[in-house]
Amino acid sequence: MRAKSVYTPPKPLALHKLSQIDIDGRRVEIRLRSRPRRRTRVMLSYHPDGILFIDAPAGTTERALRILIFRSEDWLRREIRKFKNSDHVVYPSSYKTGSTLYLLGMPLKLQVHQSSSIAVQQLNGTIRVRAPLNSSIQTIVHDWYGDVANSILNESIGRICSNTSLLDSVPHWSHRYMSSRWGSCSSHGTMRLNTHLVKVPQDAIDMVVLHELCHFKQLNHSKAFYSLMAQHMPDWKQHDNTLKKYHRLLQEEFV
Repeated sequence: MRAKSVYTPPKPLALHKLSQIDIDGRRVEIRLRSRPRRRTRVMLSYHPDGILFIDAPAGTTERALRILIFRSEDWLRREIRKFKNSDHVVYPSSYKTGSTLYLLGMPLKLQVHQSSSIAVQQLNGTIRVRAPLNSSIQTIVHDWYGDVANSILNESIGRICSNTSLLDSVPHWSHRYMSSRWGSCSSHGTMRLNTHLVKVPQDAIDMVVLHELCHFKQLNHSKAFYSLMAQHMPDWKQHDNTLKKYHRLLQEEFV
């Protein structure tokens, strides 16, 4: 005779002074991040290191944040479960020796050393940062990624422009950290790419670049647009699926 299964409802979420949450026996740290560009909407994101990041406009009240956290209890449970068996790449919750960074899809270990001057070097599976005490390692690494992006993205754009008939010359382009998209293209003939792209595999970078270049011909996502994509990169969907594994990188606070 089978024993009857007994449903045990989850324990109520316990919130401690906007510093941590106890949820189903798991302690989740809360980190508030005030973003000047964020005007109205509060965004929650869960990091598998057990951290709930809250990006809120300046002036958001504690009461409003508490209400939002309690209303997001089911979502937070799903996020915790999702990361147990997830292969999604995430940004480091802190920039210190041992943290994992990514370059062209390859994981690299961060090494931080105290020095009188700032220097960043990629060597033998590591990114070594030398900096004065109390320096913002995150800012230094983000600046280094920006320098790397100048080279990697420029090479990708030039190569794809040369190998396709989409444009007669390389368009005006720039890159910056963005939190919602990998790239964009304007009707004025300018292209903007996400600096985070240097962290994903080269084929995924090329797919994003091609995507934006195709928008110079088709400023929409019509059948004609995707036909143009397939003409120049028949396996673009495969690279698009690869890129989805890195979507969490967009949730990082950029400095």
